[in-house]
Amino acid sequence: MRINRNVGPMSPAGLLQVLCQEQRSALITARRGADEAVVRVTEGLVFETRCGTDEGAAAVCRLMVWDGGQFHVEPAPVPALGEPLAGSWEELVLETARRRDEMLQGLRPTMEIASDEGLHEDGR
Repeated sequence: MRINRNVGPMSPAGLLQVLCQEQRSALITARRGADEAVVRVTEGLVFETRCGTDEGAAAVCRLMVWDGGQFHVEPAPVPALGEPLAGSWEELVLETARRRDEMLQGLRPTMEIASDEGLHEDGR
């Protein structure tokens, strides 16, 4: 499956949901203005993410609030290195929504999903 299009009616979360539910392996490259993001999905799990200067779950959170952009999705048969960012895409999307709500309420967002180093962003 190869997709190259502007995402209007489909959100980044919707695209991620489809790839993960179908347990696909793909490399997503996204652009919105000067912002660029890369997400590797391997067998329905999210690995190796970058959005601007953010990496890991923070990068996914930043990407999920995009209201559009140009997305290129190509098959990625090479296995991802390291551990997935979360146990499931649902956990990752819910964490993103929680962090977005905290930011809108003026609270300092905390991170409940383990980072790449195995620690939590809030220091636990």
